[in-house]
Amino acid sequence: MSARRILAAERATGITSAATLRTLQRRADRQVDELVSWLRKSAAEHRRVFAYGAASRAVALFARAGVDRSVMEAVADGSPAKAGRRMPGTDVPIVDLTALRDASPDCILLTIPDLLPEVRAQFPEFEGRWCIPPDSRHGVRWVG
Repeated sequence: MSARRILAAERATGITSAATLRTLQRRADRQVDELVSWLRKSAAEHRRVFAYGAASRAVALFARAGVDRSVMEAVADGSPAKAGRRMPGTDVPIVDLTALRDASPDCILLTIPDLLPEVRAQFPEFEGRWCIPPDSRHGVRWVG
């Protein structure tokens, strides 16, 4: 596809208008605010929060929200190469799945909601502890 066609398609969707960009920015700000609010409330209630999935979308959200170990203990990930590292832009460690099981956190923020059926099957002991991050329509939601 040529650059002209790409630009025309972007104009047709409205993505190049200032009003559309303001709307997207407000939604992103609301998602960050809702995540921070939920994490702070969880910490105040002494809930141990982990996340599952050290994905790039989580990196951006966590860094923008200022997530740190005071509100999230760790992020578990199935990739052995990520274990022992930290989420970029945060001081939150990335741990392996054994550490997640051993920690048995009160809530697990699933950074990739599409993985819910898979993680429910893999971790039946965590049923009732899964949450998904805010999106454009909802705040943090408990999903089982």
